Amino acid sequence: MPSGQIPYILDGKTYPITQWPLDTISYVTEGVVAFDTYLGAEAPAGMRAAMGKCFGRTADWLVKSQNADGTWGVRGSEDQQRSPRVVTLLAWFNAKVKADPKYAAAIEKYAAYLLDPANSKAYGVKRVPNTSGFVGIAVADMLRFGVTF
Repeated sequence: MPSGQIPYILDGKTYPITQWPLDTISYVTEGVVAFDTYLGAEAPAGMRAAMGKCFGRTADWLVKSQNADGTWGVRGSEDQQRSPRVVTLLAWFNAKVKADPKYAAAIEKYAAYLLDPANSKAYGVKRVPNTSGFVGIAVADMLRFGVTF
């Protein structure tokens, strides 16, 4: 989509873009980053540029839609519970496609939020299995990009 959001499509049915924007981006990130990581230099000519054009809009949307506290989405929502992997998309885009201080700042803001134990608990770490798992994966990639692939 022009906004950078990715439609939520399940069994051929498109749901309202406002329903699961972060969930969708988190799962699409798995495929995008794995594709780029494993194909690397063997990717078809122009593929990374095309991916950059497409997912650059998504990275920009993530920066614009980041909450003031550094997270994304509505606190405690099912969408937010699955949102941590959006940080991996930002990290990939910043490391492999186009480095930009705004992407690095968004990643750092999220990390700063998680470093406060009260914030992590309120966010669902060690309380909500989905969130805990996705945070672990996202933090691993923040520390050493690509380690989870």
